[in-house]
Amino acid sequence: GHPVLGPLVAGCYIEVRGEAPVATTPGGEDFVAMSGPNGDPAVNVEHEEDDVPAEEYDTLNVMLDQINSCLDNLEEKNDALNAKFQELLESNRQARMEFRQQQIDATVLSIESKNQKA
Repeated sequence: GHPVLGPLVAGCYIEVRGEAPVATTPGGEDFVAMSGPNGDPAVNVEHEEDDVPAEEYDTLNVMLDQINSCLDNLEEKNDALNAKFQELLESNRQARMEFRQQQIDATVLSIESKNQKA
């Protein structure tokens, strides 16, 4: 039924049930992963650190590094797009001001032309 997000540590899995992710230990116990004060998940895996092979931590660190790199890349692209958007807005403002000035100049010329004929 519930979508499994993937192995957490030492055979634990996280799946989404309703609003909060739920971790399931190898013994079948569930606990809700609540967010900590910084928005970090406070996952309480009840295993001794010695039970978790270093390779799993290394794998998680590599995955987290890859995620961080992707997020950094997205942030750079977002910043570049935002800068281009600001340039486009300024260019648009400038073009509108020039167009309005041309309309004003044309109106003034038209009025002056009519006044000279009269």
